[in-house]
Amino acid sequence: MSMPGRPGHASVVAQAGVTLEALLTRLELLGYGVTACPAPGCLTLGEALATGGHGRPR
Repeated sequence: MSMPGRPGHASVVAQAGVTLEALLTRLELLGYGVTACPAPGCLTLGEALATGGHGRPR
């Protein structure tokens, strides 16, 4: 997992197999977070995206 980019512009590069818990922990250490997250202790990033756990499309 890495956070490339310019100061003030955050982006995250992560593999699909990273758990949401690990991703959120790393983001928190860097001062970032998300507004909503489904079952962070149970899902990987890939599973959350594949099942629509990221929310409704707008």
